[in-house]
Amino acid sequence: MNFSMELSFYPDQQRAIISPDTACLLNVNETSLSQKNVTNNYCNVTCNNFEDQCVYTSNTFWSFVLMWSLAETSFITCLSISDAVCFRILGQGKQSKFGKQRLWAAIGCGVAACLSGYVVDLWSHDGIYQNYTPMLIVAFVFICVNLICCIKLEIPLEKGSTTILKDVFVLLKSKSIVIILCFVAFAGIVHTVKRNYLFWYLEDLAIATGYMNRIKLIEGLILIAQTFGEIVNLFFSGKIIKKLGYSYTIIFCFICHAIRWGLISLAPMP
Repeated sequence: MNFSMELSFYPDQQRAIISPDTACLLNVNETSLSQKNVTNNYCNVTCNNFEDQCVYTSNTFWSFVLMWSLAETSFITCLSISDAVCFRILGQGKQSKFGKQRLWAAIGCGVAACLSGYVVDLWSHDGIYQNYTPMLIVAFVFICVNLICCIKLEIPLEKGSTTILKDVFVLLKSKSIVIILCFVAFAGIVHTVKRNYLFWYLEDLAIATGYMNRIKLIEGLILIAQTFGEIVNLFFSGKIIKKLGYSYTIIFCFICHAIRWGLISLAPMP
């Protein structure tokens, strides 16, 4: 596959690296294949030789996709089971105290995020390529501690239903349950969009404003601020639900999401 293509981009810190591992441009260092012109820190690259070995066909990319999918599946499963276990330990009549238990997970998330962001920036000296090795080490240590705690946790098991699908269809016949499921599904979509695209947006802002060498620390601080809001709301969640009810509480959450996205869109820098 041979064709010509022109690219124009702004190099961070007056440097630009086109890597065959991260872009669909091969042999860019050969002068016969590429022409580079730098004017006012802007680069124009013309490449006349392309090979059909894009990143989407590389083993590295698909290995990352596989590992990421396994990690996300494990995380969501663990999150759902931990919530169910928390309700089981609280017992009947004490579910309103769930928020006071769940807030400790928010505290751990905020502390780990800020610590990981600082260490990643500390280990990434050039500011272009981020070194995620320390973050992986921190995650491995916390996972080991979590596994030890889970092994020591004693939970009485109850006999499960043998007709799970039938029971689910019975519940779906209730109009109120269908409505709340729609609310929860939409909340999950909003949360997923924020989780997957917020940091990409922040890094684009960081490149444009010259904060790329501190972006991981900034992202960690943003998660700390988010965690503070979660802690406050989780602590008072029982009282809020009793005051507003489940439906109005979810509507209030959507309003807060809208306000947050509006403020983020107005931010001139990360």
